[in-house]
Amino acid sequence: MRSVDAYRYLVQGRSAVHGRGTYSRRRNHNNSTAGDAIKSIQDLCVLLYDTEGNFVEGHSLESISNANPTDGQFYVNEVTRKDGDAPDGGTIAETKTPQANLKLTIPYGRYYIYAVANMGEDFKKAVQAHGKENGAAEEVAKYKTAIATKEGLKGISLTWDVADVAKNSQMFGHFTIVGQENNSELITINKKGMKLHSWIRRAASKVTIAYDGSKLEEGVFIYLKSVTIKDIPQNCCLGQDNPAVPENYQPKDRDEGVK
Repeated sequence: MRSVDAYRYLVQGRSAVHGRGTYSRRRNHNNSTAGDAIKSIQDLCVLLYDTEGNFVEGHSLESISNANPTDGQFYVNEVTRKDGDAPDGGTIAETKTPQANLKLTIPYGRYYIYAVANMGEDFKKAVQAHGKENGAAEEVAKYKTAIATKEGLKGISLTWDVADVAKNSQMFGHFTIVGQENNSELITINKKGMKLHSWIRRAASKVTIAYDGSKLEEGVFIYLKSVTIKDIPQNCCLGQDNPAVPENYQPKDRDEGVK
């Protein structure tokens, strides 16, 4: 633990950090599928919060096509993954996932640093305008209020877009220092050229129905005619836990569902 005097010394410098945001799906339990429509990283923001969880600064990064980002830029490439690569060390659900590589200059200090992807233009405008007094549109103003604290950021409510599935690709994660990966979200930036990494997970998932037919008698086949999923939530939070079965869940006795 650093002393207060040491911390005051730290915040006098600035570091050009190199970051990677790697898309991660939860371990495969044969109940979800790749979901290519909501897998890509279209836009990326990085937000910094102090030790009290208050907003310090935010960056809406510029997407480029080459592999040489300058300050405030990122590019995306596809990486091959194997079992054990996921943050929980479990079985991977996809062999190839996108990875965003970025470069960003930030002040020395201790921060919670979050990666947020695919939140759209209003969120990007809110990040760029935070702390500025201007007449922002209603949706932008809502995001500006939410990102004032890290808990507000995590608690942003997302609503499923039935008309355009690709718009349900929002992702969230926190950065750790490469070589010092642990479960703590609070990290110290205290030297130049530091390398950070974040596993970012999308808020939504897709579902597949799988069965093991290896023990069926010869000539016996199973065909699924239709599948209905009932009681699907329409909303979830960007960065908070969204359990599949919420506490005090009561199933609804009805026939309708999503087919």
